[in-house]
Amino acid sequence: MGVTIEIELSNEMIERIADRIILKKEFTKINPKEQIHTVAEVAKTLKKSSYTIRRYIKSGILKAEKPGKSYHITNTNLNNYIHGNSNSH
Repeated sequence: MGVTIEIELSNEMIERIADRIILKKEFTKINPKEQIHTVAEVAKTLKKSSYTIRRYIKSGILKAEKPGKSYHITNTNLNNYIHGNSNSH
């Protein structure tokens, strides 16, 4: 037995949903076997503040994905940063 629900969405809400779908598709390009780190984990590893790590991400120094509200940093991107190759993704 199925249930049908109809709702009205504003253009803004439709755009927000579309953006989330696009972000999800971009995030799924990450190798599912690759380890993902949080900002807090990377901050602890690098002995920097979480604020500094977010600043590095926003400026492009450290590559990360943001599939929702939190940044996710892959092992590859963390290693690229550590070894000075921040242009790789």
